[in-house]
Amino acid sequence: MNENRQCRFYRLCSFLLPVLILVLYFAVKQVSPFGNSTFLIHDMNAQYVDFYAYLRTVLTGKNNFLYSFSRGLGGDFPSFFSYYLISPFNLIPVLFSDELMPVGISLEMLLLFGLSGFSCFLSLQYFTGTRGKSGNPFFLLFLSSAYSLSGWMVLNAENFQFLPEASVLPMVIISCEKAKNGKKLPAVLWIAAALILNFYIGYMICIFAFLWMVIPVKKDPSAEVSQPRFRLIDLLLIFGGALLISAPVLISVIRQAGITVKGTDAQWYQPVFNFSVPDFLRKFLPGQFDHIQYRDNGLPAVYCSLTACCAALYFFIFRRDAAHWIHHLIIFFVLVFSLFFRPLTMAWQGFSQPHWWPYRFSFLLIYIIILCASECRLRIPWFALIPGFASLIFNMFVTYDIKLEEAQPLNVYSTAVAEKAALLSSLDTGDELYRIEDMAPRSDNDAMHFAYAGVTHFDSLANRKIFAFLKKLGFPQDRYTLQYGLGNTQFANSLLGVRHILSEGALLRTDPVSSVAYLMHREQNNALKSSDDPYAFQNEIAALIGFDEPALKTVPINSFDLVNLECDDVFCWKTDYEADAAFIFHLMLPAGNYLYGHLNNEFPVGDLFYQLEDGTETAVVSLDSFVPLGYSEEGGDTVISVRVDSPILDFPDLTFYAEDPENVSTGFAALSEDVHVLKKSSSELLIQIPVQNVERMLLVTIPFDKGWKAYNGKNELRISEIWDAFLSVSIPSGVSEITLSYH
Repeated sequence: MNENRQCRFYRLCSFLLPVLILVLYFAVKQVSPFGNSTFLIHDMNAQYVDFYAYLRTVLTGKNNFLYSFSRGLGGDFPSFFSYYLISPFNLIPVLFSDELMPVGISLEMLLLFGLSGFSCFLSLQYFTGTRGKSGNPFFLLFLSSAYSLSGWMVLNAENFQFLPEASVLPMVIISCEKAKNGKKLPAVLWIAAALILNFYIGYMICIFAFLWMVIPVKKDPSAEVSQPRFRLIDLLLIFGGALLISAPVLISVIRQAGITVKGTDAQWYQPVFNFSVPDFLRKFLPGQFDHIQYRDNGLPAVYCSLTACCAALYFFIFRRDAAHWIHHLIIFFVLVFSLFFRPLTMAWQGFSQPHWWPYRFSFLLIYIIILCASECRLRIPWFALIPGFASLIFNMFVTYDIKLEEAQPLNVYSTAVAEKAALLSSLDTGDELYRIEDMAPRSDNDAMHFAYAGVTHFDSLANRKIFAFLKKLGFPQDRYTLQYGLGNTQFANSLLGVRHILSEGALLRTDPVSSVAYLMHREQNNALKSSDDPYAFQNEIAALIGFDEPALKTVPINSFDLVNLECDDVFCWKTDYEADAAFIFHLMLPAGNYLYGHLNNEFPVGDLFYQLEDGTETAVVSLDSFVPLGYSEEGGDTVISVRVDSPILDFPDLTFYAEDPENVSTGFAALSEDVHVLKKSSSELLIQIPVQNVERMLLVTIPFDKGWKAYNGKNELRISEIWDAFLSVSIPSGVSEITLSYH
């Protein structure tokens, strides 16, 4: 076999080795496609699999690329696509049926791990000067596999946002090295690819590439790469060109990020060290993964085998004459110090507090360790590498055995999506746009998975204005999740156009009239007060849009009894810690009303539970939400039991509210009578309205976005923002229909 053929063979092996090791694990542990286990873990289960399903509807023409009504209350799709789905590898799961999508996810994972090993092998060949030569291929194959199966890769196995960047990094570094000798275009293209595939990780790669080019390299006449000539204009051309190429994607994401919910934690900006040296060193040993590694306070994933670390240490101690010795050493210490020192940690992460998967730039340290190890010039026989491969396999088995405990099995996933699809297919939605919600969704992105308009949604580009509005309305939420369920008063349902609710395998129609658009007189377009009380907020909206009566009314507590409890003005405690305890509230509920409970002081999860007449329990945990407590046809004396779990707790400040569905139905019927919102596509609506000889305002409960345009024929109508959340359209007299189009 000649050297060129040998080189191609070893490069093929660099791709196949990580793949075969993963296939071995899949086969032994019965992971899809070999069995019932899957990598539907964390974000893959709660986000990506649903996004793939929605992407299929876009590619098949069922939805438009420009806008999605399945993103919460609605949102542009290009920025979402650029942030989550732009990698071409994401087409692999889309090719599979919904029930078998986990199989496609496994195949994409295999491909991404193989490509990372392949690109790493290319860069090791380049820097060791063994391109087209045999050199020490077994050692380079081991090192490229150590990169592909490193702690960072294994930790992020289901995080397909990040994994493609591991394949791009080695190519960026090769192109940066070539740029020092005048070949700038490859560097421009590879850096642009890094930014496009994931701008967040791409930003980290850009910092690494900048350091790579500005840190000097010692002159070495024998080295294949000549002495670099650093010029500021070179950096401007390379990074400026990359930014220019990636500008459409970056602008799309940054534009959306301007209205994104961002979490902040002051501790992430303190000039302190993140962890101790022993804790850090422990993560270089195999089998050190734990659940905390995911969390915001976890340790960096830096495992890449002891063999690679020892070879890198040999390079730093005994290869001081190497051209890149001082260059690699500086980068190594910059990265290590950045992991330890919190302000530098935040700089690498764009001064954005990480939400799980902390120290996301740790793969850069792994790469520089692997690269230094390859340049140690040790002739390690292939059989001496067997323990190194064994440690990689051991680490992968230990880590994935822990991770897969939280994975959703294939049969559970397939059954859930098949049943939900069948239930939704029984609904004749026609062309009219309205929202559907689920009281027990498979994930917080069911609306995207099944491509219906909903409220519940979870992604990192969530609209902060809509978050704020829904929180005031009474919907619980965290940093990136909009949630339906608790807080769903009939008034809120009607305002947001929630017409059907999925509950326990049944499709329920909400009682009051539901729409996403309402006609009002122009003088009713008033600003809302900044009220944090959802009761006051809902009643204020009801008054502004023309309700004659409040949407919600307080229900007085006639009396309450204590069961196994004693209380003072501040605390309550069980008299017998082993026995059940409860508050028994006696209310006088109006006939034909819904009853809701609302907590005015915060409690830990598991302290209090509403006990309903059917025996079900609902936790009392949120200050923002209403808890539905049932419907009373006859009204009268009503007893609500609140079970207490904690042996001692604060005195609960509970309020009860009644809602008359007839009042809600009558009020919204007057606003939406003969108003029809027809969905021509996911980015174009035809709204039919009754003709009148006065100017009016059309309130549309779609998030305000300057991309929306309204037309009556060829005449453009004025769109404005209402309530710091939705859009409204000024309707001239004599108009019978308008077109809302997103650009």
